[in-house]
Amino acid sequence: MSLRPVFGAAADADRDALHSADDARAALAAYADRQGLGAGAGRLRLDALLAGALFNKLEPEAAGSECAAADVGRRLLDKLTAFHRVSRQTEQARC
Repeated sequence: MSLRPVFGAAADADRDALHSADDARAALAAYADRQGLGAGAGRLRLDALLAGALFNKLEPEAAGSECAAADVGRRLLDKLTAFHRVSRQTEQARC
């Protein structure tokens, strides 16, 4: 299941975009707001997308379950592919 909807329309426009951990958490918070998934007190109510993509079949969480937002954010980051960006600040590296 693709997590692309969490990142909104911008993710469809630029599939190669890189996101920092803070960007991913902000995208999750924005997605939760758009979908009305906030359960108050730092908790999120899972929809089918989040439950299916972030939790496996053996875990009790399903659509409609409430989880700590920090746990959902941590699971989101674990599912994303890690990339490193290298930049050099030398005259030789500038083209």
